Amino acid sequence: MLARIASPIAAATTLVAAPLAARASNCAATPVGVDFESADCITVVDKTAAPTVHIAYSHPPEQLAMIQPGWEQSLHFYAFSARPSVLPLWLSQAQVDDATTLFMGSDCEVGVVPDEQILEKNQDLAGTWYALGDPLPVTADQATAGFDFDTSQLPDGTYLLYAYVDAGRFNAWFPFPGAFKIVSGPDPDAAPPSLYIVDLGFGTTYYPSQRYQVKVCTNAPAGSTLDLSWQTSVLPGEEPMEGLVAACYPASEPVINIPFVWPQSVAEAQVRFFGRIEDPMGRSHETFSAYRLVGPSTADCLDPNVPFKPTFCDMFTPAAPGDEAPDDRCGSGSTGGDTAGTGGTTASSAGNEDGGAAGCGCRTGRGPAAPARLLTILVLGGLVRRRTNRPAATRP
Repeated sequence: MLARIASPIAAATTLVAAPLAARASNCAATPVGVDFESADCITVVDKTAAPTVHIAYSHPPEQLAMIQPGWEQSLHFYAFSARPSVLPLWLSQAQVDDATTLFMGSDCEVGVVPDEQILEKNQDLAGTWYALGDPLPVTADQATAGFDFDTSQLPDGTYLLYAYVDAGRFNAWFPFPGAFKIVSGPDPDAAPPSLYIVDLGFGTTYYPSQRYQVKVCTNAPAGSTLDLSWQTSVLPGEEPMEGLVAACYPASEPVINIPFVWPQSVAEAQVRFFGRIEDPMGRSHETFSAYRLVGPSTADCLDPNVPFKPTFCDMFTPAAPGDEAPDDRCGSGSTGGDTAGTGGTTASSAGNEDGGAAGCGCRTGRGPAAPARLLTILVLGGLVRRRTNRPAATRP
């Protein structure tokens, strides 16, 4: 990437070297994708024995061929101890300063950037992220070498890995498909439980009133239980709808496929899952999935009095009677709150309270605070710059 502009003279020189037309044309530069190789849902890492995890990834060759000379892209790796609801558009104030200078007078002018759109200034994410090493070039050779994830300086816990591609003006985050449970010793049960919810695929239309499964991954001691619910995305000031999928579900396997049925009330809405796992010692871990768009209402497909069905009804398979009921194993009256299984209901503060089943630790509320809008993977950012090299793992 271009070196950070340190003085007005250097800025003027750079602007001469990168005329307005060239700078404007790079506004449309596409970040090269990062394709991670498949991995375990939850990878357990004993940092006292083998702290480094090799991460294999690749870039689409056709996208690498589109990189323009002088506009090389860079790759940054970050570990998050909690899944971010929304990823900031920028990594640092230095990026904002660089982009403001570099694209001044073009269609890419940056304008005012609020603190919440800068990772290093975002208060909601403070203390949850770690920059892993120095930026890497986005090249085929570097991708072949892969990335060595050094966990030695990270506190014990569950982490999600993200790659950030700096393409000049438009940048993108790419999540690693899985989680890492970092422990200090050979027994993972000595650490709190870990939970990872696999995002629903983009290539499937999830019709209301049809039965599907969500893949949930766990690493927890015997006797641990899982609570799973869903919640819709809403605009600020609106109340989401939420519903129960499963409660006090035994987390007895490392991979669990839990059935669910979207109610008709969430047709064409953005919905995500919330999960909470608790072990017999009362230790817990919460996380959520990415939002996914629910398909159109299938009410006409189910109504025998509608003579002309929508064309998508041929691809819709109605759930069996009773499939829409949540898998509540907490016992009668133990779920608490006002979450619903089939039709859903407006969320309230009661949904944040733990249930009352003995030995269950059920929680049917919304889990972590929900964002107002869908998590955006492709983001509009500026040039990624770092004034100084960071150590292997640092937090703001």
